[in-house]
Amino acid sequence: ASIDDLTPYINLMTLIKDSLKEQSNLISKTFPRKMDVFHIFADRVFEDVVTDYVSHILEKAMQINVKLYLKTMSVVLDSSRQVVVALTTDDSLSEKMDADRGMNLLFKLFLPFLDDYLHEESRYAEKVARAHIEEWNNRSARIDTSARLTNQSRETFKRNYLNAFKKVITLPVDLVSSAATTIAIPFQRSFSFSYKPSASISIAPSSENKEATVELKSAIQELDMLQDHLSLEISLQLIHSNKESEKRMENFIDIGFPGRMKIDIQKTYEQIFTQLLKTLGTSHIQPGFESAMVQLSSFQPNHDNPSQDVPPLTELFELVHVADVIQQMVQLYYDEEITKHIDSLDFLHDVNKEKKVFERLLDDCVARGIDRGIQVLLSQVEFILNHEQNKEDYNPPAGRFPELRPTKACLDSIEFLRQNTNMLAGASEKGTMNLFFDEICRRFFE
Repeated sequence: ASIDDLTPYINLMTLIKDSLKEQSNLISKTFPRKMDVFHIFADRVFEDVVTDYVSHILEKAMQINVKLYLKTMSVVLDSSRQVVVALTTDDSLSEKMDADRGMNLLFKLFLPFLDDYLHEESRYAEKVARAHIEEWNNRSARIDTSARLTNQSRETFKRNYLNAFKKVITLPVDLVSSAATTIAIPFQRSFSFSYKPSASISIAPSSENKEATVELKSAIQELDMLQDHLSLEISLQLIHSNKESEKRMENFIDIGFPGRMKIDIQKTYEQIFTQLLKTLGTSHIQPGFESAMVQLSSFQPNHDNPSQDVPPLTELFELVHVADVIQQMVQLYYDEEITKHIDSLDFLHDVNKEKKVFERLLDDCVARGIDRGIQVLLSQVEFILNHEQNKEDYNPPAGRFPELRPTKACLDSIEFLRQNTNMLAGASEKGTMNLFFDEICRRFFE
């Protein structure tokens, strides 16, 4: 058997459940109900048998790896809950256990292990997220920048991608790999880019769904041709791994543990999501924009062709597109999953405050990027004017009839702006582009 095969434990708990049901019928025939023998017996079984066994398998799982430990804890919870549900609701029992007493059995079982589990779950979610980001940053092979979606296809891409993402994010975690292939379909029909894939972290495909996972990765790689500074693939992986942790936490929330356990479980659930926001924002989106702005700042005008395009400017607006998709992915994840256990209307809630911080960071990155883009455009205009505008254009020598038509420097400046603004048509939301053009005009005439 594989080291992560927990079937023996599941079989043990099934055997314990059947034995307890059998003993319940024998006890009810032997002892008066008021002696409470069945509850005492079940309590001893959990304390002397189940707790001791759980302690050993959790210790062994932790020695192997944290992921197995977390999986084991989830299986322990599910199997133990099935036993308690059987003891409290099974009509075949001569003496059913009170629901509160059944809950107390789970409470006593998990009390010694819960603090360590919550700590490891939170740390694991953060560690996996940072590993995805580090893997992305360290990739030696980059996407072919000659393969880009056209401005006209971007809105269709965003709409189809987000619709497919919404379908995937609402599915159980273990079905994501097989169902996520729906993301690939619209783009495999529409686009045929040539791309040499780089090494990446897989999205945990099951053996029977490898083909579907390959299709999903192919689709995401096509989508990532939008931009080299941000990755939809990494963002999807971060959300997917975050959802795995949150689903395990939801199982504990649904049990309804009392007191401090309930508070600690809820706090960890919230912390795992806020870690996703911080990692995406400060470790991926912000560095991506900073890298793009560095490229913009390093752009040098061509003395031989001063009216050339500014390629980094196009990349900046492609970056805005990708960042917008990532923000909408996070919003969908928040709406579909996180709000099940978070009040979205409580603006003082830590999760909602952190989400606002994430959104402000994204807005600030876009604003700084646009400002830098305007600076680069107008510096090129200034370069054209300085190198093509002659003193004689406004102060003609004596005896020379002044020309009243636009100068070459004026025409080249306007043509340069026209080319670059036309190139950006459809590159971002209409409101963003209007603000960009208005600011160019204001600064141009200052």
